[in-house]
Amino acid sequence: LQITDAEVQSFTERIGAEAAGRLSVEELVQTLIDRQLLTREAQEQGLQQDADLQRRLAESETEELARMMLSRQLQAATVTEQEVSRAFTEQGWNEQVRALEIFVPTVSLARQVLQQVASGRDFMDVGRQFSVDPYYNVPSGEARQSVYQAYDRPRVIVEALFRLPVGGVSEPLPQHGGFVIAAVADRRKVDLPEVHEEIAEALIAEKRKQLRNSYLRHLKWDFRTSFHPEGMDLVVAVLRGETPGSDLEAAQRQQPVYAFEGFEMDVAEVLDAVGTARASWPEVDADAVNKKLSEGHFPNLLMARDARRKGVDKTEAFLAWRRAQQQDLMLLGLRQSVIDEDAVVQ
Repeated sequence: LQITDAEVQSFTERIGAEAAGRLSVEELVQTLIDRQLLTREAQEQGLQQDADLQRRLAESETEELARMMLSRQLQAATVTEQEVSRAFTEQGWNEQVRALEIFVPTVSLARQVLQQVASGRDFMDVGRQFSVDPYYNVPSGEARQSVYQAYDRPRVIVEALFRLPVGGVSEPLPQHGGFVIAAVADRRKVDLPEVHEEIAEALIAEKRKQLRNSYLRHLKWDFRTSFHPEGMDLVVAVLRGETPGSDLEAAQRQQPVYAFEGFEMDVAEVLDAVGTARASWPEVDADAVNKKLSEGHFPNLLMARDARRKGVDKTEAFLAWRRAQQQDLMLLGLRQSVIDEDAVVQ
């Protein structure tokens, strides 16, 4: 076995500087040797030909190619000092609101909180009685204190607070499956140096969003994207339970929902991409399906296709990533086979 400096460097980059920093060079090299030996064992078992591994590798390839293409597009997302200064003076970044927040899990408790506050009871005192941890659903014993800029999140809370005067109390605001009642404790003016980093990050995030949307619009036009409502109707019927997915014929599963120049997204692919997400939808319809697709699968498919036609999948950077990804999946498969063997023996 031979472990090169390039392989050590590549492995270090993959696991991250923090993880690599906990290992000596000798430990890194030994880890790579172990991986090579285990990979040989996996290859001898033919795991590289496993159908599930090939499917997972193809999915990962699509995501990585999309990531690489998007990264190229987002390189132009930079901001100048003039843009930061202008945002500070024109977009409300020169003010902060300190807020007190009481979270309750039900609307009836939210009404009780408002009644207590309206009667003149101290907000912090009410918080000690009613406030619940939004994640563990246990009494927290106090109102939460937060400091917000005008463009912070969650938007529903921040927007409500910036409309209120000092001492003002919001209506119950939906959050974390319950409700937040927020009060403005005070407002303060801030100087540009205090919020310079936050402004720059917000401006870059907005530019990245615009660049991504512009890139995807271009790809939809470039690939001559067309929509097939018959295919979408079939998808919705399956998701609603009106048509059992197991009863679909091959021609129905292959019916296009979206068609592009040179490839299609058919009913089977859309159903697989949506997965179990439909359980959380208030209504199962074409809009809900499209929203789910737009969160990742649809954009990734277009960007990966663009990457392949531009030869990104033939670059050394991608091929090195692919080899490492395939190795990871083979090692996972080898580990699972050992676990299965142990289970049989026991």
